Amino acid sequence: MKPKLWSLVVLAVLLGLPASMDGQESSVLTFTAGAGQTATMSVDDGGIQTVTVLDSAGDDAFSVVASGYSGNASIDLGLGDDGVVSLLVSASSGSDVSADLSNLPIQADVNVTLVDNDSVTVQASDSSGDLISPSVLISGAGSSVGVSIAYDALPQERDAGRITPLFPGLVEENALGGSVTISASGLTVDSVVVVALEYSEGDVSSIDEAKLRVLRFANETGRYESVGSNDRGVGTPSMIPGDFGVDAESNTVWAVVASFGSFVAGVPDNTLSATIVEEGSDGGMTSTGICGAVGAVCFPLTMLTLLGMRRREWRER
Repeated sequence: MKPKLWSLVVLAVLLGLPASMDGQESSVLTFTAGAGQTATMSVDDGGIQTVTVLDSAGDDAFSVVASGYSGNASIDLGLGDDGVVSLLVSASSGSDVSADLSNLPIQADVNVTLVDNDSVTVQASDSSGDLISPSVLISGAGSSVGVSIAYDALPQERDAGRITPLFPGLVEENALGGSVTISASGLTVDSVVVVALEYSEGDVSSIDEAKLRVLRFANETGRYESVGSNDRGVGTPSMIPGDFGVDAESNTVWAVVASFGSFVAGVPDNTLSATIVEEGSDGGMTSTGICGAVGAVCFPLTMLTLLGMRRREWRER
């Protein structure tokens, strides 16, 4: 699904700039337009630079916000006829952040935020509310990092609403707002990457919100599976590799990832799990699972089998 309306607003928030930019060097915009596209720039009293890209119909469909930059930011923006948006935001200090976004929904907002000199966030939000809104937080970023976000093709059976079927590994194979393929480049050995998917309040009207998680497609099994190894339950994102959970306050599922791929938000289908190991009240480890759940059946069957073997031995004597 490619955008039909090509209008883009780029807001560059340059912290530290005076309200009036008279006599100051302004940010540089390099714009590669598609057919029929035009661009205008304006700066408000707060130093927020707005670059508006309009298509031949004069419509603006989505925006890109670059914030947290001190000094003079440089923005390279390209809109391809193939539906790919290429964005590079850089400044005299801090990391250069590039983003390639494809198959964006018609009404999309893209945010590039420099948290500090080595931490950046790239987020894509669907203003229409039909699709999932992904974000990628990179801490310990190198001098130049790149993020790629591509909305995956939706199944033909998709309903008009956000509930999207045919995602094996989720309860009833339903995902919230489809899936997105995410990758990043320019990482260092110190980089920590948090992938978060924002859902809407209406998604949890008939779902236990505490059970929502972010999952990643596994080629080996053909299913969407747990991203991490340490389920943190309900809570804010950590920066510990392997952690994952749901932040009910901000309506996001999140995971600290070491690899990328196709991600979804939904309730994991754990019916294939045979064993779950958890800490017992006495400090030891207790094992539950298939036999743990039906232990009252497993034990009598085992005893009957042993008795049958003893009777056979007695008859043979």
